[in-house]
Amino acid sequence: MAMQSGTCRLCLTTTQLCGSHVIPELCYEGTYDSKHRAKLMHASPNAERWVQKGLRENLLCSTCETRLSRTENWFKTFWWGPDGLPTNIQSDLPVLSIPDMRQFHLFQLAILWRASVATGKEWNTVSLGPYEEKIRQILLDPSQWSTGMYPVFVQALVDENGDVVYGALGKPQQSQYGQSHVYYTLYAGAEFTVFVTESPDAELRKLLDEVYMSGDRIRLLRKDFRKSGTVLTWSRQRREA
Repeated sequence: MAMQSGTCRLCLTTTQLCGSHVIPELCYEGTYDSKHRAKLMHASPNAERWVQKGLRENLLCSTCETRLSRTENWFKTFWWGPDGLPTNIQSDLPVLSIPDMRQFHLFQLAILWRASVATGKEWNTVSLGPYEEKIRQILLDPSQWSTGMYPVFVQALVDENGDVVYGALGKPQQSQYGQSHVYYTLYAGAEFTVFVTESPDAELRKLLDEVYMSGDRIRLLRKDFRKSGTVLTWSRQRREA
């Protein structure tokens, strides 16, 4: 995607804008075929198309692109490393240790925020309202995030053998939990659920106490990948089945 002049949606500077991935390239792991193409699946069976570089829009200047890439690199190193998501999950509630909880949450927030400011029809399910600006400020100054803000639940997508399914990518879908809006998105072998709230209510805090543990650890839930949200991209293995 060629650069074009415009206003960076993050720092609000008028400059040349990069072709930014809404969902980072690292999350497309397992979705490409031998020609490095991912197949986008929409509600209409005749509305399929191929992409080779993921879904991108001219959203960010090069400085902000680099700013967010630092968090993406952190997530990639952790998530695909030996202490990240297991390749096979048999137990119901395995514990995942997060080495940097702020970076972990920033990664999820950056995806949700980019989907909210993007204009493509793939992202029309996301509208953060006043939280769009609040999250923008956090992405500019991560010190504004504190424990308890915008909690994230992780459900590993597994098949009938407990093997993690990496070849599914889903557009963010909105739901509701108590007084909080919720968005869940599929990528990197899991369904990530972000609760859009700065101050969880009593009902949500009770749920958080069951998932968030001391020492920056969370309980990793399991979910049958066939019951996950709207799938945009499938692995080559699924397409050839």
